[in-house]
Amino acid sequence: QVCCPAASPPPTEAIRYGLSAAMMHAAAVAGGPLASVAGTATGVAYGAFKYNRMNYLYDQAQRFTRYTQGYSFAIEQTGQYREDIHDLTELTVSKQDLFHCLGVIFVVITFQLIMAGRLGVHGPIMPGWLLGLHYGNACIACMYLILSMWLSLHASARAKAGAVHMLTRTVRLPIPTPQQLDKAREVGNSFEKARMTDMFRIPFVIPAPKEVVVPDAEPEADGKTGKSKDASAKKPKAKIRASERRIPKWFQDEGQELYSGVKGAGARALPEHFDLYRGLQEEWWAHDVYARISLLYFFSHWLQAAGLYTQSHAFGELRAIWVAWAASIVFTAGHFCILQVDICSEPQGRPFYAPVEKIAPFITMICCFAMSLEYSIIEPSLGLKTIIYMLAWICYIIQIAWSIRLFDLAEPRAGPEPEDLPGLAWWPQEWFVPPSFQHALYLVGAPKKLQPGQTCLTQEMKMSRGAAPAVPVQQPRPSQPQLFPWKIFRGALFVMLSVWFLMTIGRIAEQANGERYFLKQEGRMMRWPSHMQPWMTPWTRLGSRNEWAHTGGSDRRLQEEDELRRKVVGTAERLIAALANLPDSLENSEKPEVPVAAPVLQHVGWPSMQEPQLLACDGQGQLAALTRARAGASVRLSTATNATDAASAKTLAKHFELQGIDGLGELLGATLGSTGLVLLTSSGSLAECSGRPREGRWSCSQLSALPLASQRLRLGVAARQAMGRLRAAIVFEEEDSIALFETAEDGEWQPTGEVELPFPSRSVSSFSMQSKGESVLISTTDGRVLELALEDAKQQRPGRRTAGALGLEWRAACSLGDGRMAHLAAGSEGDVALEPLLFTSARA
Repeated sequence: QVCCPAASPPPTEAIRYGLSAAMMHAAAVAGGPLASVAGTATGVAYGAFKYNRMNYLYDQAQRFTRYTQGYSFAIEQTGQYREDIHDLTELTVSKQDLFHCLGVIFVVITFQLIMAGRLGVHGPIMPGWLLGLHYGNACIACMYLILSMWLSLHASARAKAGAVHMLTRTVRLPIPTPQQLDKAREVGNSFEKARMTDMFRIPFVIPAPKEVVVPDAEPEADGKTGKSKDASAKKPKAKIRASERRIPKWFQDEGQELYSGVKGAGARALPEHFDLYRGLQEEWWAHDVYARISLLYFFSHWLQAAGLYTQSHAFGELRAIWVAWAASIVFTAGHFCILQVDICSEPQGRPFYAPVEKIAPFITMICCFAMSLEYSIIEPSLGLKTIIYMLAWICYIIQIAWSIRLFDLAEPRAGPEPEDLPGLAWWPQEWFVPPSFQHALYLVGAPKKLQPGQTCLTQEMKMSRGAAPAVPVQQPRPSQPQLFPWKIFRGALFVMLSVWFLMTIGRIAEQANGERYFLKQEGRMMRWPSHMQPWMTPWTRLGSRNEWAHTGGSDRRLQEEDELRRKVVGTAERLIAALANLPDSLENSEKPEVPVAAPVLQHVGWPSMQEPQLLACDGQGQLAALTRARAGASVRLSTATNATDAASAKTLAKHFELQGIDGLGELLGATLGSTGLVLLTSSGSLAECSGRPREGRWSCSQLSALPLASQRLRLGVAARQAMGRLRAAIVFEEEDSIALFETAEDGEWQPTGEVELPFPSRSVSSFSMQSKGESVLISTTDGRVLELALEDAKQQRPGRRTAGALGLEWRAACSLGDGRMAHLAAGSEGDVALEPLLFTSARA
């Protein structure tokens, strides 16, 4: 019989016990005095035995309930311990993920500040002393940003790995084994093992065992005096022992098992997962600290570089002095504020105690004052130059002092362990945290002691096993300061100091030898002062020098048209008028010529960084100039028929991108019709772009490709005819004949003919078709245009050389309708390519 919980003996049992005792007493009275005594004793013994057995069963049921309830509490507390691991880890991981996210964003911005926004490209180059400050701060900021990202990456990954290791191996729920449960329960016949005195103890005659009083492990202490709050109260006795005859043995055994671990738990009251996790934190706390400090150092240098870049742009290109001052004030204020927030004041006595952070942000303002003098209208003089150089040297001295101060601030130092107060950051004494950043690091280490009133049931259960420690207490890892991140960060600090010392030596050499005399001059940089040096148009990404700066002219005094362009245009117009009839006398061809009037140069504003190679006209004055890389510009040409009217009417080309034709190869030809644009690529693929471009985008869909059998095309064009069928004219690689194709009713391509070119295909620049595909216009590199009527392929009307004498590179031609043609060409000045030129010509 297994004992089960019972609060009190059943009423029926009590009645039965009372009746049995009464019956024995009645029998004893009937048998005489001796029999009466024996009967009474027997009844009393029987009743005591039943009473004590009931107590035994009740105690054993309560013991098993207490055992299982204790494990339930321990499981709940262990779940809380697992949450402790999650919370401590999430604090580190969330901070490092934020640092890493900021780093990814600012990596792009920093490289833009260094490369894409480089100074001296869109206007006069800046003074050398300012460039040194700007690029020094920008590159050092990039170094600190990358270092912060890498340290945060390691801290986050190591913290997560440590948490997973502990959660899967150490901090587990204390589930009792079947053997432990069997040991905790007691069967009913175990009462037979009790002592005789325990079995026949007469209640109320023999006193009951007194309760054992166990004091709390640690009384709550007064925070000021360290004494217990109830020190004045009378302390209860630790334990009131009674005679073993008065205490049942099962009660003694239970008390020994329950309280044997109290002393051990008091000696080691802290849950062991805190010690273990604090040992793991040794591997990443320094990464966390120096990732945060690296981020501050990055923003300090980045704000300095951004302020210098802004004022350089305002002075060198915009000539806006008040804009430069306003922007410098904003950057200086932001820089000063973040330094005051993150750096706390230290007590004096350090080897290099100088609050340079109070003046370092004002380097931008000093540079702004020096640049105001540099670009002012004051007559250049030796005195003015000396003042500017003095201001520059003040900036360099402050920058070097600031670098030394940054080294001093970041150095780790041993200090007292902070007080563990609720809601505040805390770390153990063995963490050498830089004191200047302690308030801004937000570190929380695993505690070293429990708060008053807190207990650890798991520790108590382990210690209660006594002589048979089934689960040994785990010890934390040896605590040694992990300062490897500081060594890496110290290397970055040494690099920063080396850079500024190198820049200082370079400035001394520049002033002694002369500004920029160590390198060959490019022709657009002169000596001081900067605002008086000659200005030349910068090189562009297209290899030309015929574009203005992005500000519309780097200098407000230089907003007139480019001199070189005006010379080329004027020369072209004069030569066209003088040599218009010269090709008539030089051309010797047996085929009839198409009379062409003198071409008229159209003034078109092309989009930047675009070199069109192809033309497509709709026959109504609208044309599209395309590059071979799926970009283009749409132009509505004026109706001017002479150079004077065309020069006064300037047309702006609208840029667009062709979408949906990626992977089809480069464009070979295009035809613009009323329904849209038909494209042919080098792979033989066709695409049709419906309608007109919208918001700079022209969506295209792929059509059936030509049957080329893996051959490559050199030239080609395609168009949609009036009946909706497609027509194409192509030239294969290494061939000099035009192959003609058309689609049948089922949409399949069918060959329709072949025509020999009257000249080698390498001299042909491009093909174009009329909007309905009636004829093909063949443009040559020397300016000739050959019109091939496809309805009768034998009818060829070769054009004369329109303007070959100009020395231009002719790229394409198309029919504008009403007997007018458009010609696309590009000139050059030496080895420098000029902007594309668009001519129109009318047939006589």
